Amino acid sequence: MIFQTKPLSASGLKSLAKSPEHYHANHLAQDRVRSESDAMLLGSLIHCMILEPEMLGKYAPMPEGMTRRGKAYTDWTEGEGFGRTVITRKMWEKATAISNRVMKNDMAMGFICGTKRGIQVETLFEWSEVHGGHSVKMNGYIDLVNHNTCRILDIKTTSNADNLSKLAQDGRWDIQAVQYMNAMRETWESNCRSPSPRYRMFFLVVEVNSPFRIRAVELSQSAIHSGRTDRDRLVAEYVRRTETGDWTGCDEPAEIEMPNWFSRTLENLNEKY
Repeated sequence: MIFQTKPLSASGLKSLAKSPEHYHANHLAQDRVRSESDAMLLGSLIHCMILEPEMLGKYAPMPEGMTRRGKAYTDWTEGEGFGRTVITRKMWEKATAISNRVMKNDMAMGFICGTKRGIQVETLFEWSEVHGGHSVKMNGYIDLVNHNTCRILDIKTTSNADNLSKLAQDGRWDIQAVQYMNAMRETWESNCRSPSPRYRMFFLVVEVNSPFRIRAVELSQSAIHSGRTDRDRLVAEYVRRTETGDWTGCDEPAEIEMPNWFSRTLENLNEKY
């Protein structure tokens, strides 16, 4: 067994897919800075409104007309807003409009609705997998699992849902899907001592700009297969670098090609001059 300071998650695998340095900076470095952008905060708020409305008390929407300065704001943060995540009135109203749109969408609610007994929301799953003779601790914080339909759901917020393939590629949804499907298989077989049913992974993509379009995505089997292959490669690299403690990148020079459009531009210039 390798020594791990923390389990390997989907976000960790995505960081490692960028580079070992990205993984170290985002998940291991003692001086790493955790910050939440407005887009991330809006996404978290939308998740809460849709999946855990009973937890909305952890957010404090600012009163109408209040700004983040002055004695009134200071008094409010030390009173009603104390210990809660402050949300601007504009963000609160936007998140409310988006979540209401989701709640009125039959396709979206088909994923979310079900008996409470058969659904888990915002749940942390932990398990271990054997890779290269090493037991590797894994985890996954999953938005929603519907055990009645064997569906896993992750809600994605975006400013533009036109190009779903690019969103999936840039966000490495393939790695995330494999991580979460493995979570279901490993935890099921560990708890039930029987083969796991086949869980399917869906992404509910919600635009944060009007008209707040909602689209659902399931990756193809070929995308899942390639994601599984790449995930295995990344886990092997994670094991190797965890053993050595070396999270530096490649020291060899990289050979690259110029893009085709650049080469054509040079050819045109040479012909002209």
